[in-house]
Amino acid sequence: MKQGLLSGSLLALALATGCGSNSGNYDGYAQDPAFTAPADVQRVDIDTDQTLSADAGNGAGLFVEYSTGGEYHVFTTCDTNISKLPCEWRVVASIDPALSMEVTDDGNLEKDDSISRIDDGAVRLLFVSDVDFDGAVIKVPAGERLRLNWLLDGFVDETQLSWVSGGTVHSGAPTDPVDLEPTTP
Repeated sequence: MKQGLLSGSLLALALATGCGSNSGNYDGYAQDPAFTAPADVQRVDIDTDQTLSADAGNGAGLFVEYSTGGEYHVFTTCDTNISKLPCEWRVVASIDPALSMEVTDDGNLEKDDSISRIDDGAVRLLFVSDVDFDGAVIKVPAGERLRLNWLLDGFVDETQLSWVSGGTVHSGAPTDPVDLEPTTP
């Protein structure tokens, strides 16, 4: 479990409460009218082998980590201890459609969470988070960037994404979707 500050890891807290360019990538808005397409998808660097910690139940957030060799860990939290409500996260993760990815439960999913294959290079994640963590491990070719689209409770909210870049935890993406590019494969 990811509670507390882990040795060698960075602490990321979702600051806002949440309840209430790979051309050709699958974008969630192509299949779901709640997703909207930005004029330009922005690319951000994600540091390799950096981990994030979050306080499940006390802040809503979508967190992304990247490990050497091509493994992304995408996980969510909610502010249920504050809002008394769960958070529904709908996330589309995709890579270049000419490539393929593997995706597995990170060990924290319950019966109301799901991972659905869209095609070889894209998956849809549905996580209903409350006072726990929900997540998936996505294995891609080493160094491949990952495009993420996400909705929190049916709304686009760029402020909810957190990742490490330049040794600093970043919260809030420049666009949704956003392309995350590893600093080293």
